[in-house]
Amino acid sequence: MSLRHFFRSKSPLVFLPYQRNSSDFCMQCLGECVDVCAEGIIIKKDEAVPYLDFATNGCVFCKKCAQICEATYGENSVLDPSLEDKINARAKIDVIGCLAYHQVICSACKDICDGAIRFSGMFYPEILESCTGCGKCERVCPKDAINIVAL
Repeated sequence: MSLRHFFRSKSPLVFLPYQRNSSDFCMQCLGECVDVCAEGIIIKKDEAVPYLDFATNGCVFCKKCAQICEATYGENSVLDPSLEDKINARAKIDVIGCLAYHQVICSACKDICDGAIRFSGMFYPEILESCTGCGKCERVCPKDAINIVAL
C-alpha cells in the first residue's frame, strides 16, 4: 500500500464499469474479474465486493471483467459488456495540491486523458462531463492532487 493511499481518508469505493444496476453487488462471486484484469486495478478482499484501485494503473475499458462475469454467471451476472465504457465515478482535483493551480506548468493529467480535462490557457485544469472515471489521471499526477471519487 502506498503512503498516498494509507493517509487518504476513507471514501466510498469505486466499483467496476459495466454494472447492470448500481444496487447489484457481487459479494458471492469468486473474483474471476480480478484474475482477468491486465491492469491489476480490481481488488477483492474476502467476502467484499470487487472495487477499483487506481494506485498503479487506470482502466482501459477492455471489457474482460464484464465478459468473464457474464460467461461465469450468465443471467445472474452483475456486469454487462454491452454497457457504456464508464465508471460510476469522476476525477476530482485538489486545487491546493495541483501544480497548475499555482501557475506551475504541468499537464500530466491532460496528456494522459482522452479529452475530459480542459485547461484555461496553461493553468487551472477543469474536469469535464465527459470524464469516464478511468483513473489514468490520478496515477500520473506528480502531486497526488487528483482522486477518482465515486458518484
